[in-house]
Amino acid sequence: IFKFFKDTASPSLNADRKAMEAAIKLSCLPALRDQKFKGSLPNFYRNVDGFISLANFQFWSSGGSFCVNIGY
Repeated sequence: IFKFFKDTASPSLNADRKAMEAAIKLSCLPALRDQKFKGSLPNFYRNVDGFISLANFQFWSSGGSFCVNIGY
C-alpha cells in the first residue's frame, strides 16, 4: 500500500517542489547573495564579524507551499 501511495503522490509533489525551488532561485537567491549569504537550497548563512545569520526554506511535505525560517 505504501508503495502505491508513494508512486501516485510523488510526481505532483516533485513538480510543486521543483517549481518552488525555481522561483526561489530566481527571486530570493540573488537577494541573499547580495547580502553575502553563502550556502545552497534550502540552507543559507552568513558570518559578519562573528555574528551568524541563517535563512532556511522549509518545504511542506504534502507539497504546494513552504515557509522561511530566519535566525538573526
